[in-house]
Amino acid sequence: MTNTLEYNQPTFLRLREVAHMIGLQPGAINRAVRAGQFPRPFLIGVRTKAFKRAEIEAWMRQRDADRASYADPACPNVEARA
Repeated sequence: MTNTLEYNQPTFLRLREVAHMIGLQPGAINRAVRAGQFPRPFLIGVRTKAFKRAEIEAWMRQRDADRASYADPACPNVEARA
């Protein structure tokens, strides 16, 4: 994996951009941050907060990896039925 900065994608994301990216409402993101279930934003200005794109993308990858362990009776695992 390379650590090159892609100039077409900002390194920092504002709350609305994160909400659009992951499909959650800003209020839900704020609650998850307070509960320690989502990356914390940081100050980029006096009153301006932003999230690090790399942390949000890592959170998304982890959520995707974790879904394999979820037991959902509505969507049985094909291998489990065999």
